[in-house]
Amino acid sequence: MLAGSAALNFKAGEPVFNQGDTGEWVYWIKKGLVKVTRTTSAGREFITALFASGEMFGLINLYFARPFPVSARAVTDTEIVAIRKDTLAGFLVSHPGFAELLIDLLSSRLVQSQMRATELACEKAEKRLTETLARLSAAMGSVIPLTQREIGEMTGIATETAIRLIRVLREQGVVATGRGRIIIMDPDKLMKLVGEIA
Repeated sequence: MLAGSAALNFKAGEPVFNQGDTGEWVYWIKKGLVKVTRTTSAGREFITALFASGEMFGLINLYFARPFPVSARAVTDTEIVAIRKDTLAGFLVSHPGFAELLIDLLSSRLVQSQMRATELACEKAEKRLTETLARLSAAMGSVIPLTQREIGEMTGIATETAIRLIRVLREQGVVATGRGRIIIMDPDKLMKLVGEIA
């Protein structure tokens, strides 16, 4: 572990940091799942990203002294290594190869963010939801540890609409639902629906 870092443990539901907190750290997930959210002035919460084991987050403030524009919360019990920003910045100066990898990572996230913004603006709720479930399943496997409300927050869909659309998928045998999770029962059918929904 780097000097200037700390091992942290979070129970499911506990905040890692809150929107408006001073960002003195960046975070690497040793084990677990973290959701990043933004709350609007009207009080509505949107999930902007999910990060799993082996991923870093909190990088948005690496070179800037300003409050976090988002919140981060553990979805499952999560082990995190918190690294001081100045420690990581110094490490990047002396390890340019790692700095290049980090630039590639941030560029990829920017592209994903732009694609997601286009989806939210242009695509129907049904397509946004099926594409999101397919993307999460590809990354996490058949068990997605998110509630139906959280799926709605990720896709910009009202909770009631998300519940209705997931109920339709459940009736078609595509998914099953449990407490705090959605299980993909028929991934091939899910992918077929992604292609069929205009």
